[in-house]
Amino acid sequence: MKRKIALLLATVTIILCFCTMPIFANQTGVAYCVMWSFGTPGEYYLSDRYYKVGEIPTVPDITPTKTDDERLFHFIGWDRDPEPIKQDTVYYAMYQVYEKKYAMNHDTQVTISDVTHLLSYLSDHNSVDILTDPDISGDGFAGIRDVTLLLNYLSEGTPSVVSGKTLLKEEKEKNN
Repeated sequence: MKRKIALLLATVTIILCFCTMPIFANQTGVAYCVMWSFGTPGEYYLSDRYYKVGEIPTVPDITPTKTDDERLFHFIGWDRDPEPIKQDTVYYAMYQVYEKKYAMNHDTQVTISDVTHLLSYLSDHNSVDILTDPDISGDGFAGIRDVTLLLNYLSEGTPSVVSGKTLLKEEKEKNN
């Protein structure tokens, strides 16, 4: 009998909690968490404060970074502008993606400065620090052919843009 009463009281308590939750969730005293995800498992910035309903979160003063073996990721912003808080929220970093083999300098992008850097390297190997193997073509030595391949890569258009949310999905699929 005591067990049935305890079970009944627990059930009533749970029902009351779920029925009244929407009422209390709209009150301004409820605080929500905002997370800024970099797109790498375990790498994120958790806001240093909680936000009440209707408040707009402050964008953190950080530059997310992301790397892998074959690509460079250049941070270009967040997936959307901060908006008034209604619930716990996640913002994802957005990156321009470059093939790492075309990157000659250390700025996480592939631009015309990489062509200049490669040409400087070709004229004086000892004075220029180069990020990757300058033999882009794979023919056994670095030369004007590699400069041409780099220029072709740049002329193909803008690099792809990818969301940190997509990168997390890719990582999850790779690990399964």
